[in-house]
Amino acid sequence: MNYSGQINPCLSCVSTLNYGRKLNRLDNKVDWSRILTWLVILAGVYFGLVALIYLFQNRFIYHPESRIWRTPADVGLEYERVEFSASDGVQLSGWFIPHEEARAVMLYFHGNAGNLADRVEFLSLLHTLNISIFGIDFRGYGESEGTPTPRGTLKDAEAAWEYLVEKRDIPPDRIVIYGRSLGGTIASWLATRHEPKALILGSTFTSAADMAKEMFPFIPVDFLINIPYKTREYLQQIHCPVLISHSTQDDVVPFYHGEELFQVANEPKEFLELRGAHDDVVFTSRETYIQGMGAFLSKYAEQPKHLQNR
Repeated sequence: MNYSGQINPCLSCVSTLNYGRKLNRLDNKVDWSRILTWLVILAGVYFGLVALIYLFQNRFIYHPESRIWRTPADVGLEYERVEFSASDGVQLSGWFIPHEEARAVMLYFHGNAGNLADRVEFLSLLHTLNISIFGIDFRGYGESEGTPTPRGTLKDAEAAWEYLVEKRDIPPDRIVIYGRSLGGTIASWLATRHEPKALILGSTFTSAADMAKEMFPFIPVDFLINIPYKTREYLQQIHCPVLISHSTQDDVVPFYHGEELFQVANEPKEFLELRGAHDDVVFTSRETYIQGMGAFLSKYAEQPKHLQNR
């Protein structure tokens, strides 16, 4: 026994050896090869998902339906089925619903799913606001030919505008462009290229990239999404009157998207706050919607009596 107060060097060596043995036993218990295997699998799944999003991003956006299961005639509206062509030759289809006392002509773009047949009740509601309506199906939707693509839908919107102005001889200052959801960003893009009477956006997102970030927050979508749907950017270039409607209960495009769009829009602009889910907001807030839309159209789209029958 050592009474000098110093640690016996031999005991220190034994302690160090015992600690080393414990580490070795711990290393033996950890299966590093299995951990490495799982890390490789997880990395493969992650990058596989990234590749799928990049390669099939259009399929995440567009959900077209070709069957026309009802028409405006089913709700007592006279209408004309219209065929016209986009600049790349794709044949498109739409409905022109006239109004005898139209104060404006509305160019309407629907959302990403279904087709015009699913909007018959909505078009009938719009018609009560004393407007003529030209609604179109984007390529791949309804009776329109082709396959939907971002740039293709923009060509479709341009072709619809040209049809109204050139074929029907409707002055631009009589046209109100209305887009809902996906149709809203396309409507905004079109309004940057022309001078409509007014622009109306319903339940529209700030940009496709922003929506993708919400769907895939762990994916670097800024480097993957090559879709030119940039509503926030478009609105800053538009100087016609703008109405933005959005539901606080929207379960697809969060309410703050509408708020941000309103903030960046130029004057004159108005905001219509609604209630209800994304797909049924107009009918859930029917009275508020009709009053707000009617007031906006009366303020910015009213036409002299002698022009209303065009």
